Amino acid sequence: MSSPAAKALAFTTAVLWCAAASCQTARSHAVKPGDTLWNIARERLQSPVRWIELQKRNGIAVPEQLQPGQVLQLASRQPRLKISVVELNGSAWITPAQGEQTALQVGTQVREGDLIVTAPDSFLCLALSDGSRMVLPSSSAIRLVESASRGIRFELLSGRVESYITKQGARGFEVRTRTAGVGVRGTHFRVRDESGISTAEVLEGLVRVENAGTRRDADRLSLPGGQGSLLGSAFLKAEELLPAAASVGSDAEHRTVTAEPVPGGVSYRLQLARDERLLQLLYEARSDMPTFQLPELPWGFYHSRVTAIDAAGLEGVPADVPIYVRQTPEIRPRASVRADRSVLLDWPSATGREYVAEVALDSDFRNVIAASTMAGGHAVVGPFPGAGLYQWRVGSQGSVIASGSFRVPDQ
Repeated sequence: MSSPAAKALAFTTAVLWCAAASCQTARSHAVKPGDTLWNIARERLQSPVRWIELQKRNGIAVPEQLQPGQVLQLASRQPRLKISVVELNGSAWITPAQGEQTALQVGTQVREGDLIVTAPDSFLCLALSDGSRMVLPSSSAIRLVESASRGIRFELLSGRVESYITKQGARGFEVRTRTAGVGVRGTHFRVRDESGISTAEVLEGLVRVENAGTRRDADRLSLPGGQGSLLGSAFLKAEELLPAAASVGSDAEHRTVTAEPVPGGVSYRLQLARDERLLQLLYEARSDMPTFQLPELPWGFYHSRVTAIDAAGLEGVPADVPIYVRQTPEIRPRASVRADRSVLLDWPSATGREYVAEVALDSDFRNVIAASTMAGGHAVVGPFPGAGLYQWRVGSQGSVIASGSFRVPDQ
């Protein structure tokens, strides 16, 4: 797990902020010419989006009309929030700032300096004691920087995090990325750092975006729900997210999920969970087409989420649909002779594997008279005009997985 740790050493100062409502403190600040609430919050409260606290704390109706010499009361300290793992599917690890890496378990409390990494095909959910939730999908890494009075701060080192943040009262919530900062007030949003692309995508609420280390107005923008932005670009620009797919259907027998294509979508992501908020993630996949083959799952109802991703890399509005997965019946190898003297071969199969079915007149298969290659667990061979006993076998990846014989009767 050295890669996420190495990234942490080279991490830059981009921040995603989820800001709060009001704040009190015994400290004060005398407004100087050129001061803004944004800059005062950045310099005095270590988080620029805490300007909202300053505005409400001091009853400022028009933030742009600060008067030099005006004295502002700053924010007070708040008790720490507890953060713990409440859902875990697969494998994940935690590495304290001073300590050894250990496996994560449900109930593990996350403390300042802890690095959390999820393995491929693994998912976890963090719960904050104020009711907020953060979902960390597979192959992602995040570090808790601070859980003190000024607020909660994370660093997203790689992968994705999807956050459902309650209104924070007098506290800020931050997720740092490599390149830019986003300020939010209790909302549902995504932050991604995948394949060299960093994005912020807002599904509910209002977000403030700012490039790291800048004071230019051109490097700031506000994103309402349904919009997103590529982070760290020379000029931040708000983009409309692709809409949700008009329909999503599932085939319980063949264990597939298919969405209607979204105009502008160049790829698609499927997520599967036990709950409707998708906090208990079980599976995810990405495809160039909006059709997905599900893995083997216990039969029952699941909640699916399909999103379209545009050519720039922004992920769109989700389409959430409950689906039913039927229990797969046990399949035994068999050969069924049909009325037209063709033969239906069946065998146990696995998704993503290729099979070769052969029919021969001899048990050594020196005289193969029919062969077929397919990806599924059945094949039709023939018809066979001549009566007699035939041998059949199915192989995959160099091994025979099913074999037998069948007799074609006289006409």
